[in-house]
Amino acid sequence: MPIPLNMESDDILVDHTLMVERVITAMRAETELLSLNDYADIAGLSPFYFNRIFRSIIGIPPGEFATSLRFERAKLLLLTTPASVTDICFEVGYGSLGTFSSRFKSLVGVSPAEFRQMPDTVSDLDFSQSTFRINPAQLHIRGRIEGTMTFPEGQKSSIFIGVFPGSLAVSRPVVGRMLTEPGSWELPHVPYGRWVVLSAAVPSQNDPLHHLVPQGQLLVASSVPFNIHPGEEVKQIHLNYAAPSPLHAPVVVALPALLMGED
Repeated sequence: MPIPLNMESDDILVDHTLMVERVITAMRAETELLSLNDYADIAGLSPFYFNRIFRSIIGIPPGEFATSLRFERAKLLLLTTPASVTDICFEVGYGSLGTFSSRFKSLVGVSPAEFRQMPDTVSDLDFSQSTFRINPAQLHIRGRIEGTMTFPEGQKSSIFIGVFPGSLAVSRPVVGRMLTEPGSWELPHVPYGRWVVLSAAVPSQNDPLHHLVPQGQLLVASSVPFNIHPGEEVKQIHLNYAAPSPLHAPVVVALPALLMGED
């Protein structure tokens, strides 16, 4: 008796998801830089086929996911150890301090030295007030996102919401804000283009480290990619918050950057 097509497809999706989760587990445990060929070997697939499957399930290529894990570790080392930026550069697999520092700023939104000082900066921010951040040059733009959310009851959190060009929360968002309680939300002045809304909710507390390297009770939510363009300038988005699974890439961007002005 033939297997129904949808059942076969579901089984394949489960197999692919388990395979990707196995590779991500290896990424998290790696002590040296691995290549796409290495990850494909772990998956038992050709590099081309593995790359396609990984991207279809996670939303970003395996190399970007592995990079996000390395910079998550770099963030933690900067805030919890006295190691120099150069030592941390080598620790996370970079041989050039210039390349590491440039990549760090591109992904996190500030330089390694600035990030190391951020606990003092964050301690001066008021997390009890909702905050909106926008580049003044975008104030004439008519694109807008109107949002709702499903959020666990009883959890008081700082809810960071940002508009990003891809499925990885890196650098500073095009438009971002922080909410102090769940509910409807809006992001105005969003430029025309293809975007993803990414959000992270951190339990409300005064510990700067918790906002800069979110762990523990972190909740995340994301939209599917969408377009804002003439004729469709307002987009309705619903965010459904849940604990991140092993398949979620870490939040690389320094979340308090959503509250801070431009450089």
